[in-house]
Amino acid sequence: MNCSFKKRECNTKFYKYTPVIILVFCVLCIFAILNANTQLNDFQPESDIPPKYEHNANTQLNDFQPESDIPPKHEHQQHTMVTQLSPEFQIIVSETSPHFAVSVYAEGDIVSNNIKKYGYWDGALTEIVEAILDSRKDLVDKQTIVDFGANVGWFSLLAASKGHHSIAIEPMESNRKAFNQSIALNHFNGMIELHAGALGDGTPASPKELCIGSRVKGYNVGNGQTKSVTSECAEVVPVLTLTSIVGKRKVDFMKADCEGCEANAIMGMTSIITGSSPPCSMSIEWRPGSMKELGGDPQSATELLLKANYMFFHQHGNLVTGEGLVLKEFPSSEIRDKLPTGSFDLILLHDSKECFARDGTEFKAFFNRISAFKPKLKMRKC
Repeated sequence: MNCSFKKRECNTKFYKYTPVIILVFCVLCIFAILNANTQLNDFQPESDIPPKYEHNANTQLNDFQPESDIPPKHEHQQHTMVTQLSPEFQIIVSETSPHFAVSVYAEGDIVSNNIKKYGYWDGALTEIVEAILDSRKDLVDKQTIVDFGANVGWFSLLAASKGHHSIAIEPMESNRKAFNQSIALNHFNGMIELHAGALGDGTPASPKELCIGSRVKGYNVGNGQTKSVTSECAEVVPVLTLTSIVGKRKVDFMKADCEGCEANAIMGMTSIITGSSPPCSMSIEWRPGSMKELGGDPQSATELLLKANYMFFHQHGNLVTGEGLVLKEFPSSEIRDKLPTGSFDLILLHDSKECFARDGTEFKAFFNRISAFKPKLKMRKC
């Protein structure tokens, strides 16, 4: 029909179909709204990754399936059940190889801020942990680390991304909340075992509970420090021992950074350290002053580690980038004098053929990698 000649008839037909057009439009709008609500209820992690990092996303993130069917070994072990992201956290994809997703505080936390800025945390220790695990892969394919003072779980996630297992301990509920999100996002339920609690030496004098004070919003909110229980506690957490958590499992690497509980934690695994299969390596934030504030005895911890045949190395290097990474060995004659009073970042290697014999292949491979280390961190573009 030519509308230029029969405008009246065209207009009549248009008005005739107007209700149908409006009805179709309304149906499409309703469908769009329902679809949007479904997407909100069905969390898809890749949509929460900042666009500038999407090219790094691990393919494991494409089908988020939170799992909670792993039975707890202890009452303090956490189930990982995440149904949607909390607004206090962001999802960042690491710059490690392989990549992994890590849930971090949206603001106000040193560890999280650096992960957001670089896609990395603690460049020096990250390199050390990777070198330790890689240098023994011919001896042990699937290794087990203990990560206490786990924070948001960077080192446990790093180990799991390489196929290893982690036994993690973290007292702060908000840190565990972020950590649990990361475990679920990466499908690491069977690889990371997360426990809620602080660590003690297991003696009768050891407290059964410790307190975490209130955190100041915007000021390093993930750095919780334990102290004696008072009426001003933000959280009260149980005090556990590493022996009760680890049991008879072989520990290949242990990271100890718990703001002063290190000496107590080490003494709480005396039977493991003095047994037939002690941990092969350790990273310890050694701060005698903080240890003593929590009733720890750095002198006793030093003696225990010395008698267990560990080699002691002082870690140097930039905390964030790892620039200047060097490991300098303490002469055995100086350890008893320096450790009980001095503050150091320590790396311990067990001198045995199962671990890091001084003249062995694993020891040489580890130090060859450390000596070749070059910082990888670059600030991400906004």
